[in-house]
Amino acid sequence: MKYFTSKKLNEHLTLITTITAENLFLVEGSNKAILIDTSEGAGDLKGFVEKLTSKPIEVILTHGHIDHAMGAVAFEKVYMNPADKAVYEAMSDIPQRQEYIEMSVPKEKQAAVKQLALLNADGGAEKFLPLKDGQRFDLDGTTLEVYSLAGHTPGMMVVLLVEDRILIAGDAANTATFLFDDYCASVSDYQNNLQKLAKRLAGRYDKVYLSHHELEAPKDLLQRVSSVCQDVLDGKADNQRFDFMGKTAWIAKEVGPGFIRKDGGFGNIIYNKDNI
Repeated sequence: MKYFTSKKLNEHLTLITTITAENLFLVEGSNKAILIDTSEGAGDLKGFVEKLTSKPIEVILTHGHIDHAMGAVAFEKVYMNPADKAVYEAMSDIPQRQEYIEMSVPKEKQAAVKQLALLNADGGAEKFLPLKDGQRFDLDGTTLEVYSLAGHTPGMMVVLLVEDRILIAGDAANTATFLFDDYCASVSDYQNNLQKLAKRLAGRYDKVYLSHHELEAPKDLLQRVSSVCQDVLDGKADNQRFDFMGKTAWIAKEVGPGFIRKDGGFGNIIYNKDNI
């Protein structure tokens, strides 16, 4: 069973996909490499990445959720927005992470994943370096800029690959943006953050990459998700019920398998009716 697979997207950007279907991104410059997100802490991610590059590896965590941050403790230099410290700590326990892994893989592979040892992520956030809005990482020829897009989590960040004109939106805005747990912003605050970032980054990217489901999203994703938020605020949402790890929420635009919208649109939110 392969926990990780990889695919070159361009000469210095590699997509790493996990068995639980997260998209991680490895960006290489001439002097070092940066890994964006680290999955659940199962499998030898560090060893896998070291086979892809011989350069020193640093890690950027887009946010503190189970499926993005728990493998970070295997690396020496990790950046995360301090606003997600509580999120990370709330999700670092092994039983919760094991439950997520088992529910995220095909049935025929569940027996195998139950045997995977998980890294002990407790206390990991204490060692992380602060990741700040507008922070730049110069890889000598390849530049990354990191921007805040609070909503999915308080410390949610997106990454702009400047020369490539690629925005890695991750979970900040996607086909099913989770906006329903205790750490999420209200729909109205999230929409405001989307609109501000869209203006701030206008004209600076041509592609948008996601962490789940589809790899690539339309260039105007931020505006599309903002429009979905407006429908919720206007009482025009479809409100399809969604149950996930003990919580009930509502999908704004009705979807079929794979969170594909039935109306043919792209971008969605899954929200809490008590936090609009």
